[in-house]
Amino acid sequence: MLSSGRWHLKVPRDPRKNAQFRIKLLKAAENDPILQKGIMEVCRQDMLFFINTFVIQFNPKKKGLAVGPFITWACQESALLDTPETTGTKGILWYYEHDKSCVVEKSREMGASWLFLIFQLWLGLFHDRVQLLNISRSADAVDCKSPDSLFWKIRFMHEHLPDWIKGKPVQQKMYIEWPKTKSVATGEASTGDAGVGGRASVIFIDEYPKIKEATEVRQRTANTADCRFFNGTHLGVDTEFYRLTQSPEIGKIVLHWTQHPEKRKGMYRVGRNNVVERLDKLFEYPPDYRFVLDGTPTGGPFPGIRSPWYDSKCHDIGSSRGVAMELDIDPKGSDSHFFNALLIHDLTAHCTPPLWEGDLDYDRDLGRPHRLVPRMGGRIKLWIMPDAEGKVPFARYVVGVDPASGSGATASCISIGNVDLGKKVMEYADPNIEPPDLAPLLVALCWLFRDPDGQGAYLAWEIPGPGQTLGDNVVRLGYRNFY
Repeated sequence: MLSSGRWHLKVPRDPRKNAQFRIKLLKAAENDPILQKGIMEVCRQDMLFFINTFVIQFNPKKKGLAVGPFITWACQESALLDTPETTGTKGILWYYEHDKSCVVEKSREMGASWLFLIFQLWLGLFHDRVQLLNISRSADAVDCKSPDSLFWKIRFMHEHLPDWIKGKPVQQKMYIEWPKTKSVATGEASTGDAGVGGRASVIFIDEYPKIKEATEVRQRTANTADCRFFNGTHLGVDTEFYRLTQSPEIGKIVLHWTQHPEKRKGMYRVGRNNVVERLDKLFEYPPDYRFVLDGTPTGGPFPGIRSPWYDSKCHDIGSSRGVAMELDIDPKGSDSHFFNALLIHDLTAHCTPPLWEGDLDYDRDLGRPHRLVPRMGGRIKLWIMPDAEGKVPFARYVVGVDPASGSGATASCISIGNVDLGKKVMEYADPNIEPPDLAPLLVALCWLFRDPDGQGAYLAWEIPGPGQTLGDNVVRLGYRNFY
């Protein structure tokens, strides 16, 4: 395994002590070629030692401290080096060594892009003949004078290394070559032909959800490199990025804000009856702190988890969709919704599994019921129990129907509710039943769910499309108690 060294355990992670360690080591090695050679070998064996001892980062949000040591967090170390043998999960290095592709789902500001670029810098400096390819949404995003571009970050880190480590690389637009190792980093904008025609040891595709040609980039880079990393935050479910996250053949690394050492401070969640559970036992909240009690976030890998940082950032973002996209790693929440996600979450809290499953034995010519027949996995689900004869209790029932064409794409759905109780008591869903065949089943169900006077349930169905055919057949069968 690459980077199997444990030298990094001797490097302090406390910022002040880390700076002192770096200064002391640099002074000791300044005029000592033998020590320099030994340190180079330690860096080759141990990526975390290299990062925490020599890498400098740029973060303009840290006013007065924009340039400073890159000190890895625990979640970043896991993202880099985890293996199935150690933690059961897989990190960047594992996917590289095993020639596997990986999708990286992340909250904003988790340092994912920096991690991949540091990984490339480490490979280029210390490992022979590695071919690195970077792809992003535009040429400027790959390489320009802006600190936001990928190659600016690589060059920035490279310039802040001691001369005896960095050597004299060959540099051009979207190109860096390390003569000592003969390793090369190149870049391309995300045209449909990005990555075509060459070969690479690894491909890093940044801001993948924002790439218009995402499908073409995925397809056409498949033969360029066996190891590809697709990095981004969700922009809904109708994206190639989302489809990648659902593929069992593609590995996944998740970097969520709850793993950030600062953002996770004061984490809490709200349970039943608005009882706040403080997950960070050491954090001291202000006496007047107003916990958010609405149950959000409802999606993502950590639903319901909040912190003071998260509460403040939700206010700054200003929309539930923006929060789902930027923070929650919630692909469904990051899309536009007709129904409010919080409302759906609240409603599902009252849901229970059905008490009974089965089918209805009925006359298909007359639309008259015989009896309910129990069967696990049956199309009919009940939240009441039929009697021994397969009948249901008399009550005032209403039936709502959303018919489909029966082509297998969308299910025809029937819901029945008890008016007096205000409770749903039955559902039926089948994507393969056509409207003419649905009508006698529907009429039979209406007669099965009768009121004490023997009147069938009150029926309403959606008219447009297949609803017109359904309605014609309901009328043909003589059923008249409908909206």
